[in-house]
Parts: sequence; structure tokens; C-alpha cells
Amino acid sequence: ASLVAAGRDPLERVVVLRRTGMIVAAGLVALAVSLVLYLPVLEYQGQSIRGAAGTGGGAAFEYATSWSLSWPEFATQWWPATAGYGRGPYVGQMPFTDYPNYIGLPLLLLAIAGAVQRRDRFSWALVGLVAFTTLVALGSNFFLYRLLYELLPGFKKFRVPVMILAVQQLAIILLAARGLDELVLERVRVPRALLGVIATLGLFGLLAGTVAAGPVREAVMGSLESMARGFGRPAPPAAALMEAAHIATADALRLGAVLLGSVFVLVAAHTRRIPVVAAVALIGLMVFVDLWRVDQPLLHPEGRLSHVGRGPNGLVVAPSQSLIAEANALQVYSEESELARWLKQQDARPRVLPLGGFEVDNRLAAQGIVSLGGYHAAKLKLY
Repeated sequence: ASLVAAGRDPLERVVVLRRTGMIVAAGLVALAVSLVLYLPVLEYQGQSIRGAAGTGGGAAFEYATSWSLSWPEFATQWWPATAGYGRGPYVGQMPFTDYPNYIGLPLLLLAIAGAVQRRDRFSWALVGLVAFTTLVALGSNFFLYRLLYELLPGFKKFRVPVMILAVQQLAIILLAARGLDELVLERVRVPRALLGVIATLGLFGLLAGTVAAGPVREAVMGSLESMARGFGRPAPPAAALMEAAHIATADALRLGAVLLGSVFVLVAAHTRRIPVVAAVALIGLMVFVDLWRVDQPLLHPEGRLSHVGRGPNGLVVAPSQSLIAEANALQVYSEESELARWLKQQDARPRVLPLGGFEVDNRLAAQGIVSLGGYHAAKLKLY
């Protein structure tokens, strides 16, 4: 569009062409740097179950769309515990997941403000990107993914439709920044009715996370059991559902505080009670706290989320270990063990099929031993 608009002015056309050339050159350099990742993948794809399954060298459609965002899970983007959060309490359509696809109600509200207040080409492009990537993330639950899968070359090499939400979230963040600029820096007048709605939602969240926490937890557990039945999967044990219910009430309390705090900051900024820089910093801090708190059950599942597995008498829960390891854990993991020393004594380069607890452990490979065990996401087609 810029090239067409600059076509009538030779000087402007030269500037646009020079900038376009720099962007192309940067893209070529980026491609050259990234070939260290892409070339091995291209060589390996025909040997893996992902690149070799299905027709045309792509993964079968059912396999490719296993991790689709279902319509009931759509609300995880602003209410993290909609489908149980992840790990043990998860009851959604995907085979399993460790976390919700959360962007946050504060960011979403700011993004809506950015789209409404700045209706220029850049905002429309971002809104279109949000809509497109969200519909693609639905995978098998919406026809768009199937069209791309059948018609777009190379698209069927990918799976996990929800991963495209990373692009959606980037667009929402850019819109939210524009919304924050309009509401705080430009002091665009926010309708009192809208402020009242946000404040009401905030009060509801505070009540749901405090005095009404008990009934809310019971309602959450019932909702999760119903969702599990709707997707034809067994409901997790009550202990795991209660963990998700506790996360839900904590989310309600936090979101209520953030929404009410945002209303106070906006009113104070518009009435010049606090400096603009302070208002931006406070809203940024509240958004950070919101996202940081949602991350904690994922990073530190111990005491918050249990693993759910099958025992002789059905589903059982087991405590989770922290995903954040101490620095010395790497040294312990990679140092040569007695087993590794013994194997190297038998052969200069031993090849082993590990059993007895080592089937999905990469430790032997870390100690320089060729292993047919361990875990890799793209398994071999022929073994």
C-alpha cells in the first residue's frame, strides 16, 4: 500500500524502496541464521511420525488438531480456571495440557479501548490478526483450520492449533498499549456507564473470592464435572477439582482487585489527582501482577496442582514436583553415574534400550550413552 501511495512522488518512492530493501535484507539474514534449526528439521521430517503420517507427507487431520481450542474453553483467555487450569484438574477437549491460554481481562479491556479509540489501518490490521488467529486456534471446532490444512502448502506439517494464540496475544498486547495511550496519556473520556460496569465486575470478583468463596468453589467443581462429561472423559478426583476451585476463587479475588484498582487509577488520572507517568506505571504493575499470579501454579505446581493418573481402583492423584530446579540439579543430572561407568566399560560406545524406570528418562543420553529410550516429541516412524 505504501509503494502504491508513493508511486506518484519519485523521492518518496526511493525512500519506500530503500526501506523495503532493508526489510528484505534483514529477512534474508534472519533466514540464514535460523537455518541451523530448519535444515535438520527438513531432513528429519520424513522419518518422524509427524512428518510421515497421513497423506501428502503431513500429519493426519485428527492428530494435527488434537490440541484445538474448544468453544467451552474459549473463556480461559480471561478466566484461567474455566477448564480446570491444567495438569490434574484439566477437563477440556485436549488430550492434556499444563496451563490455560490466558491473556487476561485487564489486557483485553485495554485492547478493546485501543481498537475503539484508534480506528486507523494499524488497529484494523491488529483486530483482523486477532480474529484470524483465534479462529485458527479453534482447529477442528471451526472450518477455517480445515481449509488451511487442505489448501495452504506446508500447513499440514504443523499441529497444536492453540499455539497460534501466541500471535493473537502479541496483537492484543499492541492494541492494549494503544488503548493505554488513549485512556491515560491522551485522557480520552471514558463513559461513566463503562466505568460502572468494570467496577461492578470488580466488586463481584472480590465477593466471589472472599465471602462467597465456598459456594463459588462448589459451583466451579460442578461446572468442571459437567464439562468433563460433555467431552466424554472421566472427571478428575474430587481432590484435584478442589485444587482448581481454589485457583478459581483466587483468580476472582485478584481480578476484582485489579479491575477496581484500574477504575480508581483512570479516574485519578483524568481528574489530575496523580501524574500520567504514575498512572501508566500503576496499570502496568497491575497487569504484571495479574499475569504473574496466573503463572505460579504452572511454575510451582507443588501444593497447588496434583498429577492425576490411573491406579488399580481408577483415577488417583499424586503430588506434583516443582518445574523450577535448583542450579546444582543440572550437575547432578549430567554427572557420570555408576551405571554409566559400567556401561562404558563394556563397550567404547554402548547402545542401550533402557528399562526399569529409564524408559522416558534422557539421563543416559546426557552422560554420552546412545539410548533408544528417553523422550522426544517427534518419534521415529520406523524403530
